[in-house]
Amino acid sequence: MRTSQTSKEFKTFHLSIFGRSNWVRLFIAFGITMVLSACGDNPAGTAADREANITSTNNQAPNVGELKTNDSRKFKTEFYDPMMNYCGTCHGAGQSPEFLAANVAAAYSQAIQFVNIETYIDPVDSLEKHRSANDSIFLTKADEGHNCWITNQPTEQDNYDACEAQIKTYLDAWIGGSEGTSERDIVLVAPPIRDPGATRTFPEFATNGSPSFATSVHPLLVANCQSCHSETSATPQAPFFANDDAQTSYEAAKSKMNIDFELDGDGVITEESPLRQSRFIVRLRDEFHNCFSTDCDADADAMQAQILAFAQGIAVQAIDPTLIASKASNLVEATIASGGQRHESHTIALWEFSEGQGSIAYDTSGVPDPTNLNLSNVEWILGNGIDIKNGGFAQAYTQESRKLYDFIRASGEYSIEAWIIPANVTQENASIMSFTGGGGFRNFTMGQTMYNYDFINLSTDSDGNAITDGTDATKYMTDPDDENLQAALQHVVMTYDPVNGRKIFVNGVDTAVEDATEADANDPNVLGGLLNDWSTSFGLYLGREPGNSNTQWLGKIRLAAVHNRALTQEQITQNYEVGVGQKYFLLFSVAERLGTGYENSFIVFEVQQYDNYAYLFNQPKFVNLTEGWTPPAPITIKGMRIGVNSTEVVQGQAFGHMNVVVDDTSYTSADGQILSDLGTIIELQKGPAADEFFLTFEQLGGLTNNLVEDDPVLPTAPADPSEAVSSDIGVRTFDEINETMSLITGITKAVKVDLSQSPYSDANPVFNNQQQLNNTFTKYRQALPAISNIEAYLPSHQMAVAQLALNYCDVLVDTNPGGFYNATTLATAAETAFDAGNFSTNSSNVITPIVERVLNVNTSNSRTLLTQPNESVIENMLGSNVTQTLDAGVANTDYTSLVKCMTTCGVNGVGTPRCEIYWTDDNTNDVFDASEQNCDAADVTNQTGVARTLQVAKAVCASVLGSATMLIK
Repeated sequence: MRTSQTSKEFKTFHLSIFGRSNWVRLFIAFGITMVLSACGDNPAGTAADREANITSTNNQAPNVGELKTNDSRKFKTEFYDPMMNYCGTCHGAGQSPEFLAANVAAAYSQAIQFVNIETYIDPVDSLEKHRSANDSIFLTKADEGHNCWITNQPTEQDNYDACEAQIKTYLDAWIGGSEGTSERDIVLVAPPIRDPGATRTFPEFATNGSPSFATSVHPLLVANCQSCHSETSATPQAPFFANDDAQTSYEAAKSKMNIDFELDGDGVITEESPLRQSRFIVRLRDEFHNCFSTDCDADADAMQAQILAFAQGIAVQAIDPTLIASKASNLVEATIASGGQRHESHTIALWEFSEGQGSIAYDTSGVPDPTNLNLSNVEWILGNGIDIKNGGFAQAYTQESRKLYDFIRASGEYSIEAWIIPANVTQENASIMSFTGGGGFRNFTMGQTMYNYDFINLSTDSDGNAITDGTDATKYMTDPDDENLQAALQHVVMTYDPVNGRKIFVNGVDTAVEDATEADANDPNVLGGLLNDWSTSFGLYLGREPGNSNTQWLGKIRLAAVHNRALTQEQITQNYEVGVGQKYFLLFSVAERLGTGYENSFIVFEVQQYDNYAYLFNQPKFVNLTEGWTPPAPITIKGMRIGVNSTEVVQGQAFGHMNVVVDDTSYTSADGQILSDLGTIIELQKGPAADEFFLTFEQLGGLTNNLVEDDPVLPTAPADPSEAVSSDIGVRTFDEINETMSLITGITKAVKVDLSQSPYSDANPVFNNQQQLNNTFTKYRQALPAISNIEAYLPSHQMAVAQLALNYCDVLVDTNPGGFYNATTLATAAETAFDAGNFSTNSSNVITPIVERVLNVNTSNSRTLLTQPNESVIENMLGSNVTQTLDAGVANTDYTSLVKCMTTCGVNGVGTPRCEIYWTDDNTNDVFDASEQNCDAADVTNQTGVARTLQVAKAVCASVLGSATMLIK
């Protein structure tokens, strides 16, 4: 253990939290007096030339520096080498300061002068970078645009920000390992000791208060910001604090307003008031962001006046003086935890989504030529992450994605990794991360199909052109029975190499689904193969694929990465255990409550901003920052609760039943004493920069405060069942649907089978009709309705019903059991069976049998249910040769029957207008192709003959069997 020189103020603990991270590094540095000078932008020497300068033996070359320390070695690999590509021509060839000099030791001595103990990015409010004289000049110069090498971003400042983000990554990688060890000491720093203050708390609703948010701030936002920050905008940009709906606007605006303030003697807001640092005000006053007029100061004053008026209408609340409370703390004063060391030796692209605002998520891997993501219709998650909404996606252009192609093609293997929270488990063929050109073509895809993760890979032995209608046999996915995908935070890694093929790991565990070992007609994918067919013209997309809204994925992404190696189980486990998101150690002083002998005593929580709405408080421990301290007497800590902004919160009090004794047996000077292994979620109120936390206790040492909990609220009497409003109808469940389809068609009922066993395994996917039916039922069983409540019926349920109906009809038509269908009709060519003069024949032989069975028409031709449609109406919808009208009172509701659409070309020949509307995909947009409006010779060939008759019969059967008439009960 190391201890600081002033042990009363801070103390170092070996907390088994490891090196490389994206968070702020603390490093003792020399004074900064130099300013980087301007220089040219000529390219530096080659990497081989630079490497030769430091690998000469015995220091014989005069320009070779001896790397004496582990830190300088880290400097060489993590900062010197990559920065040489951009700044070496000047700052490695005589331009002062020579932090890239050929003598690496000399370069190190120069560079270390520009790294200091101050933070260079605000640890809490990642939405805004705070500059000061002590900030790293490397970053300051980059932010000013000094010889920025990135030029392809939307604005010049975006280019500067991208350069700054890349340099910051190099600094992080270097400084994080300054002692040459993977274990990093965390210095717990005592926060300012103060009592919890009296504060204002946001009211629950936008209409609460006098004036309320709805009557003060909201009108100003709607009038001036709605063109961008509204979900109905032509170019919507999250957060949507300018929505017409005041409540949704209010929820998005809370974190942008500081409602605690100080007035001077004249009743005027002081310059130091937190209210003046409200994000809405800063964006106008200091950043000139879309000012309402030509006077940004006046606009900032108008915004400040409305926020002040809203805040003054909220009562100030002080902490209950009867509580046994700790001192207060907040995240601004917290000690930053490194969060652990991810395995990133082969990371070629990394997105940590820590920017918090803007339209770009930067690649922070440190690998040159960053693959930055341009964001569309996504919302930033405080505490790292993006929330992809409907229509939203993140895109790296082809040029920026080329790095992925180059590195992966060179290695022949790769891994894609993500921390995600799927929005639901009903999404199908949804693209989470795809290296694609659109139109179903891709190099790789990480996707979701309900409870399953999908992995598509293009190799010489596997197809990357996956179909997106659920019938694709080329996808490799997790076992549906395992339901690996859940709508919760999950760590997902997909690996590929030519020997082992594809693997999927969820939360560090191999899902153990074997890739195919040999190809056949039904599954062209096999493990192995080369990546020679990968395209250089593809781009990386998160959330959907280009030009195809059917691949939309909804959910949150907290981190994403691409590696040019197949990660091992150990490496995947390491990254899973590190977790995701910014973490802090929050210290609450209890020394004053405990008295003499307990100075510098704190209760420490590991705290993480969980999402836009909550914090995660985890594993509290008791520590004392005095070196060698041990408890002079046992300390009882009982009934600990968390308070926020002067009030104990109602939900999330997981430590309310805690009863622990801290004594010299359990307490150690190095690690303190763990009080609980639990974690809990606490609601975010004002945001990480403004929320103030404190702890309360039923017993702390010799102090007691017996908590009398409020009596539980008695539930109201249940509604009289006779008066309850509920649907009179429901839907059949999965087994009822299967049973009903079997009875209607006369086909043997489908049964659940083991898809890993012959004949259903991927190695032998050759089925007869009944086996195919069993296979379909097993795959889609979990997507069929599980309860009868019609309000729970989803579009994904209907897709599964349609698939099962089509398989039943496939067996029915191909086997024609018991005269259900007229065998003569099915053996007749479509151009004869369904010509214009044979409607009555095809109706009686193909349509009527299935309609009467589904409608349960009895032998006397009377319907048993009076509320169901008349069978003649359904028959005309399916097969009439006359144009039908859906609603005679509504224009443009004419339509052509199913049978006529499927047989028009065959019956009427070349040049006949087709019923369907045809479209072509040019890989960027779906475009109507006028040349396909009329039948051609190929169409006629395809729509005549017996094969077409069977297709028409199956379509008619499936349309009726999978309809609401069968489903509703």
